[in-house]
Amino acid sequence: MLTWLYKIVAKAIIIIHDGLAPVFGKNSGVTWTLSIILLVVAMRLLLYPVFAKQFKSQRRMMDLQPKVKALQDKYKNDRQKLAEEQMKLFRENNVNPFAACLPVLLQAPIFLALFRVLTSFKPEADGNTFKAHYGVPSDLVESAAKARVFGAPLSVGFKSTTERIEHLGASPGTVRLVAVIIILAMTVAQFLASKQMMSRNAAQANTSMAQQQKIMLYVLPLMFGGFAFIYPTPMGVLIYWLTTNLWSFGQQQLLLRHMHGPDEPGRGGKAVTNPKSPGGTPNGATATTPKSTDAKASGSTAQVRRQPVRNSRTARRGKR
Repeated sequence: MLTWLYKIVAKAIIIIHDGLAPVFGKNSGVTWTLSIILLVVAMRLLLYPVFAKQFKSQRRMMDLQPKVKALQDKYKNDRQKLAEEQMKLFRENNVNPFAACLPVLLQAPIFLALFRVLTSFKPEADGNTFKAHYGVPSDLVESAAKARVFGAPLSVGFKSTTERIEHLGASPGTVRLVAVIIILAMTVAQFLASKQMMSRNAAQANTSMAQQQKIMLYVLPLMFGGFAFIYPTPMGVLIYWLTTNLWSFGQQQLLLRHMHGPDEPGRGGKAVTNPKSPGGTPNGATATTPKSTDAKASGSTAQVRRQPVRNSRTARRGKR
């Protein structure tokens, strides 16, 4: 069904490989590793507008969570009225609750294609023959399968059999060590990206969405990391996962800095007084002390402090 998309992705990685081959060599592990990394970067650049739209929609939904929670408490016994008020709230704030899901659906086929193409770079069952896949010639499939990153072939992973690893002329210990390092790195990168979002949502920490994110903060990294340990995931796919997780972390940091202005609480901005708190003005503005009053108070204090000095000087002159 998506074979046409797999072929497009395969063609792209061949083009990148051919451009790097004169520099690092056709069968070099550096060439194939950089081909995977640059392919992921190119895909993420193309999907940046989609990701940014998803990110902004998600942020707006998080900002509305306290109001949604208030509506849920108010209409907890009337589900129809609750649904009507929630939709009204979303319309007034120009928020589509389904907008955050659509970009994910658009990204999924592309990254599925990347996964399928990278997992096709492997020998057949006999371990000696290589076949063309998705328009990639058999000689390039063999080249990619035997190319090494830190001594580990791109076509094997942590759960690959010792026989298969040794058949490619590699050390099983080296392969598993490299795989563990990459898996841990990609898991930490995914965890930090999720925690980064939660740290910016401290004001909504008690909402249901924040609680769900807190659960997913630990579940998703462990799930993907566990999958890489249990399933024979090739090294090329692990490099793809690590690259996309690092890219997500950096891209998210860039968007967070762009969306939050200098007056954001917690980042050096001015605190906003709660309109219901004591000392707050009726309109919710922060009460301030007039500068003239401060100036007079400070002036009178200084005058009182200088008075004893003047009296002591007058007394000394009288004695003289």
